[in-house]
Amino acid sequence: MKVKKNVLLFVIGIFLVGCLFFVGYFIGGSKEASLDKSTSGNLSVYDSKQEEPLDDYLSLVLKEVDEATGDSTVKLKKTIKELKIKEKDNITKSSLEEIYLKEGYELSSVSDKEIILVKKVEKSFEPGRYYLGEEKGFVAIFKSDDKGKLFIEDYKKDIITRRVESLPEGDRVLLKNNQLKFDTKEEAYDQIAEIES
Repeated sequence: MKVKKNVLLFVIGIFLVGCLFFVGYFIGGSKEASLDKSTSGNLSVYDSKQEEPLDDYLSLVLKEVDEATGDSTVKLKKTIKELKIKEKDNITKSSLEEIYLKEGYELSSVSDKEIILVKKVEKSFEPGRYYLGEEKGFVAIFKSDDKGKLFIEDYKKDIITRRVESLPEGDRVLLKNNQLKFDTKEEAYDQIAEIES
């Protein structure tokens, strides 16, 4: 008798949990459906009960971050006022996230002055070429594989004892961005000799 009572209580408990889940799901879904968007790709959201419009002088900053090097580049910096199509449009944080999420951006930070959205990108290089760059603070020769990824062929020979920070500013920038490209490793070594002189 006690076993039947426990089984009955367990079944009732499962049923109640299921009911609560479905009620919560439908209430949450109806809130999302209440957003009124005039056109696809428009930044305007008109349901002020859901979220307050952003201040016109708040800046939106879009950044791209190279996954390999960690370098970031600002792709866009505009005020909310500059983004509006019509003067009466209301732009919210959610509408910005929704539009730029499709382009691969994610919310990074929000402050009183700016909203920063970041997109991670992977820089690819011309396959089979040699590039000068930086490895742990030293000048190094990298080779690009068939997918455009850089690697060091020989750690003993291809990492030069010259520190990048000891070079002139222009050379440091070129090395940090892997902008010096060569067909052969010998050409890369010749360029290193020229940099060091």
